[in-house]
Amino acid sequence: MLIDITCFTCYENFSEDIEIYDGVHQEIIDCEVCCRPNKLFIEQKNGEVIQLNISDGNE
Repeated sequence: MLIDITCFTCYENFSEDIEIYDGVHQEIIDCEVCCRPNKLFIEQKNGEVIQLNISDGNE
């Protein structure tokens, strides 16, 4: 599933392909522009993203 992400550090937008499965999970994705890590908290249900929170991946 392709999702749009706004980098927590540089605020640039980029897209990332994530796996589809129900439940809550976290991923660390490096920004395609500034290469800084972004921590994604993703909640999915029935193959749809119902919540996406992005924070600093250096925590």
